[in-house]
Amino acid sequence: RFMLLLVALGLLWVAGAAAYSWTQRQYYVGEHDGHVTIFRGIKDVPGISSVYLESDLPVDDLLNPKPVKDGITADNPQKAQQIVADLPLAGTGTP
Repeated sequence: RFMLLLVALGLLWVAGAAAYSWTQRQYYVGEHDGHVTIFRGIKDVPGISSVYLESDLPVDDLLNPKPVKDGITADNPQKAQQIVADLPLAGTGTP
């Protein structure tokens, strides 16, 4: 019984480590301290995401800040940076 318990705990640990590793390969664009920010992790799970790169762009300068406040998912950090670069600014209608 003890060996079975050890195997079960080991499998749970491996599954948890794999799941956490997967979350750290997810990215999204959101808001942090009023600025457009790229996060690593999952936006809908508290404690699983962290700031990857914070831009100097204030969210209030965006033509439509709602998508950023809601979070825009990206496949990788490069795509997230492209999303930030393509965000239209208020007053200009262009990035």
